[in-house]
Amino acid sequence: GHPSFRMNDLKYFWFWQFCVENNDRVYGMIDLNRRRSGKTFKAGCILLDYATKHKNAFCGTQSKNDNDAESLFHKAIVNPFRKMPFFFKPIYDMNGKMKKDILFDDYGDSGDALESWIDYRSSVDTAYDGEKLHRYFMDECGKMKPPTDPVKIWDKVKPCLIEDDKIIAKAILSTTVE
Repeated sequence: GHPSFRMNDLKYFWFWQFCVENNDRVYGMIDLNRRRSGKTFKAGCILLDYATKHKNAFCGTQSKNDNDAESLFHKAIVNPFRKMPFFFKPIYDMNGKMKKDILFDDYGDSGDALESWIDYRSSVDTAYDGEKLHRYFMDECGKMKPPTDPVKIWDKVKPCLIEDDKIIAKAILSTTVE
């Protein structure tokens, strides 16, 4: 159906904009919320928005297990991207199947591509080790079961958000609380 206005969503994005994105001392936010509040889609929207507006941006997602990470990627990032009007979509790899990533690149054909991408990775702590991330989303971090440990994952991801001791990227860690 048609989108509906929700004041809570507006407050969420205001918080993201003014308390997280515009604050160079903050790594991101932890979103503890009830089921069916749209937290996954809001985080997917933030990743998609960043990757479609910035050059050489790398956004990544993980979830409580590998199957959930794949489902999250397709549900909250790929499907909304496919539904975007053509004039909001930057140049992207139309030959790619968008199974594991979305590449905003045409491999030098036009010279106008953003060369950004969004992907999801396995739910292991070393999945993004050594990468330079610009946006990161860990879904259902409070529901991870051993051997997956959200603290170990965060210990590996946190340095990926820093460059020269300066925070250059933002993260969202979310879980359902009931």
